Amino acid sequence: MRKIRGYSGALLAVTALFFMGLLSGCMGDDEGEQGEKSLKIAISSKDYYEFAYKDYIEAAFPELKVELIELEPDYQVQVSDDDYIEAIEKEKPDLILTSSYRYELLTERGILTDLSVRMADSGMKEDDFYPGMIEWMKRSGDGKLYGLAPDFQSSALYYNADLFEKYGIDPPQDGMTLAEVYQLGSRFVEQSGGKEGVVGFYQQYINQPYDMLDSFGSNEGLRMVDFAKGRITMDTPLWRDTLQTMINLYKNGTLTLNRTKGEVIDGVVTYGKEAVEAGDLFGKGKAAMTVVYYNDGVRYKFKAGAVTPPVSSSDRSRTNSIYVFEAMGIPAGSANAAAAWDVIRFMTSDHMAKVRAGLNSGEGFSVRRTYTEYMQDPLIGKLFELMPVQSPRNSRGNVDIQKFNPLFNELVNREVEAAILGEKSTDEVIRTIHKEGQALLDAATLKN
Repeated sequence: MRKIRGYSGALLAVTALFFMGLLSGCMGDDEGEQGEKSLKIAISSKDYYEFAYKDYIEAAFPELKVELIELEPDYQVQVSDDDYIEAIEKEKPDLILTSSYRYELLTERGILTDLSVRMADSGMKEDDFYPGMIEWMKRSGDGKLYGLAPDFQSSALYYNADLFEKYGIDPPQDGMTLAEVYQLGSRFVEQSGGKEGVVGFYQQYINQPYDMLDSFGSNEGLRMVDFAKGRITMDTPLWRDTLQTMINLYKNGTLTLNRTKGEVIDGVVTYGKEAVEAGDLFGKGKAAMTVVYYNDGVRYKFKAGAVTPPVSSSDRSRTNSIYVFEAMGIPAGSANAAAAWDVIRFMTSDHMAKVRAGLNSGEGFSVRRTYTEYMQDPLIGKLFELMPVQSPRNSRGNVDIQKFNPLFNELVNREVEAAILGEKSTDEVIRTIHKEGQALLDAATLKN
């Protein structure tokens, strides 16, 4: 899933006074009195800085002069790893606000400094934070803490309580695997004979075969492509069993190929209100369960319940439905490392936990454990106890992802749909995906 965040102008206007009042009421003098300081901040784009950080930083540090370094200003143009690193080395930022993927790159190239000493000097402990974030940052940093994330996202398994009551089926519980969720969903089709148009499980935008296989695989630590080694990896007994299970779920009606149709504008797929409403089977009461970001459940017209998202069958304390999207780090040789740390410390502070809890805008959870106390929702407490699945690190290598991914997705969807319609066997599908997928991967691999 992608991270979704942002404010409308109206929301900003409404929350500005609350935000400023809360900051002034709970900030310590050492965080509020920054004096005339300047900071060079490297970030993907100015738009994203204004979208995700600007209001917080300006409210907390009104005297701080910020100079932005845009590393990826055009989201439609892929910036190579080497060009990204070259820009940082040339511009010499004081603070880097980056994606989790780029964070891995920065740690591999030795760009960032270990934050452990600064944390200790500031009286901060790793136990103050969501443990999944700390684990992820250390894993990418080979055991060292080169960055912190200001927030993380989590999905939940939402269910239509009215449908479960109507069909006399026990609702889902915390800690279920995807296979168990699918099995539970199949009971709706079995009881209705598929005549009432109710599907057991549906995820809008990601309900196509590729998406479902990717979701299932990532929860079990599997991947379809090994970019670093340049090969397709689906020709295994485990993948074959997974694919066969998925095909059967589509055939019996537990899953559906119904898709939300978007419109391509300037190379970007957009979804109008009518398309979104038409494709939202769960929202229309035609699907028993779905996995969506926490907070989406408040909009349903029927009685909805929520439990923790599907977990890995090999380790039920882990899920692929928790996402650490961002990282904040200080590059070695930063001319204003102290000011950079002040920003990181504030963005991960208890103050920000209160702000995020107060706004409750759906932009993600604060990484501070105290956030669970301020939100007072037992489900959030359970989500804080789950850890992200530790999937094998899958470097993009020299592959042009923007060229490869759409074509590979299309290939997988086409072949699996052929199997659902009875036109191909599972083995034939795997052979075709391997052969044609490898050709696509080879064609998208950049030559040195």
